[in-house]
Amino acid sequence: MYNPVKNKERKDSFFGLMSSLSLLLISCASYAPQSGQPITQPSAENQPSNNQAVSDNRQWRSATYRDLEVGKSTRQDMLRVLGEPKASVVPQARITTNPNTIIAFHYGGPNGYGGNLVVAIEKATGRIAWIETTPENLSRDGVIKQFGSNYILTGYKPDDCFMDGQPQMLYETSAEAMNPIYTEMEYRQIGMAVQLRPNQEVYRIIYISDKWPYGNTASLCNQPKKRLAYIACDCGCCGGVQPKRQCIYQSKGDDLQQIVRRDKDAAKNPNCALVGCSIGTKYVYCD
Repeated sequence: MYNPVKNKERKDSFFGLMSSLSLLLISCASYAPQSGQPITQPSAENQPSNNQAVSDNRQWRSATYRDLEVGKSTRQDMLRVLGEPKASVVPQARITTNPNTIIAFHYGGPNGYGGNLVVAIEKATGRIAWIETTPENLSRDGVIKQFGSNYILTGYKPDDCFMDGQPQMLYETSAEAMNPIYTEMEYRQIGMAVQLRPNQEVYRIIYISDKWPYGNTASLCNQPKKRLAYIACDCGCCGGVQPKRQCIYQSKGDDLQQIVRRDKDAAKNPNCALVGCSIGTKYVYCD
C-alpha cells in the first residue's frame, strides 16, 4: 500500500511506483495488432464530434476500444478480441479512481515499449477497468488530427488525504495551476485521456469508464467521512517507516482540515532544515 505525504521522500516513493509500472511495460514481449487496426484508435462510432456542445466536454463517458467497452466487457471478451496476453501483473500504482484489485494483462508492442498495450481487469468482477496504450511517434497535433479539437486540458495532483487502506489518488486542478503533476488532453466524450511528454509527443493513452474516471474532481480533504486519513510529518516523514495511527472523531469536533493546515504551516518553518525526519502520525476519522 502506498501512503501519501507531501515531503520529498514520500513523493519519490510515489514516482518510484509509477516508474516500476513503466518498467513492467518495457519488459513485455512484442504484440502484433490484429485486423490491421492501429492500437491507438478506438471504434469509429465513438469518435468525438467537433459540433458537440462545450458543456459535454467535462462529462466522462465509457471508452470503446476495438469492440471492448471499458467497464462492461470481460476478460473473456479481451481474449476473444486480442488473444492471449504475454504477461500479467498486479500494478503497484492506480491508473484511475477504481479502488478494486486490478490484474494488468500486457500484450507488449511491435518494437518493445513503443506501441505497448495493457488491459486492466477487476479481479472480483472480471470486467475491464481500463485500457492503456503507449503509441510510437504520435504528437499532440497528430492526436488532434485523428480525434478532433473537442478536448479539454486538465491538470492533476496527488491528494494529501486518502481513504485508510487504499492508495493515494489524484485530483483535478486547472492545467494552468502551479505545478500540476500531470496535464492531460482529455476527450471525455469517448473516455480517452492523452498524456504528453514535454516535447508534445504522446506518452500514453488511457481508455477509461464513466464509473471510474482518471482522477477525483476535488481533494478528499474537503470531504470528511469515516476512514478519511492524512499523514502529518511536521518537517518531514522518514522514508520506509510506518507512521503511528491516531483516531479522530467528527462527533467530538475534530477537524482533519485543520490538521492538514497546521502540518503544512509547520513544514514551512526555516528551522526544518536543522531538524531530522519524524515517524509521522496518520490521523484517521474513526466515526
